[in-house]
Amino acid sequence: MKALLDANAYIGEWPFRRLRHSTPKQVLSLMSRADIERAFVSSLTAVFRQDTGPCNEQLLDTVANHRDRLLPLATINPSYPDWQSDLPEPGRFAGVRLYPNYHGYQAEEAMPLVQESASRGLPVFIAVRLQDERQHHPAAKVAAVAAESLGRLADSCPSARIVATMARLGEAKELLKHPNIFIDLSGIQGPAGCIESLVDEFGSHRLLFGTGIPLQYPLPNVIKLDMARISESDRLAIRWGNAAGLVGGQ
Repeated sequence: MKALLDANAYIGEWPFRRLRHSTPKQVLSLMSRADIERAFVSSLTAVFRQDTGPCNEQLLDTVANHRDRLLPLATINPSYPDWQSDLPEPGRFAGVRLYPNYHGYQAEEAMPLVQESASRGLPVFIAVRLQDERQHHPAAKVAAVAAESLGRLADSCPSARIVATMARLGEAKELLKHPNIFIDLSGIQGPAGCIESLVDEFGSHRLLFGTGIPLQYPLPNVIKLDMARISESDRLAIRWGNAAGLVGGQ
């Protein structure tokens, strides 16, 4: 079976708990154990910085020897002055990553950034959440990005390809009503038959395999997709083809 392409992975440290897998070597080890061939990776450090440019350059340096497997995403904060200078040219990064809930803006306020990314052919990955809200530090509770706000952004930028990561099932069903939104499956954690219901209602062409490595372990997400009662063509599209299509089928 075709290997897996992970649409939701990270490199770096998390300030609220020690991560056992934070470096490229450690993340690649986790990926290999789960038969994940490639992954879109973002900087966890950039989540907590207003000026994300240096974090993006650090990410490029960190994954430089692993570009065959790790596809870096540039984190942009559109509420920071001169964010335009952080927008990457195609080829340096595989896409753009946004954290509206951590950087303090509504998703639709990123419209100029998303439109410019679309003009450069770059997909935009937006974290609905980074982890289960029940695991948040008491002093740092961060609400999920509202599906309504993300939907308004998608409608205002119809040429953009937007990947919403770590959405729950109900959020995913709302978001998939917008034809330019893709969903990764790292946040779809039930009930039984959840993947089947998404495929039945929306088709498989905008569903992407994802794990949330290293904030989540990958194997439950692998098993969830392997056990889903869907056609093999749908399974292969979710495992690899849909995400690969975001970067020209690589």
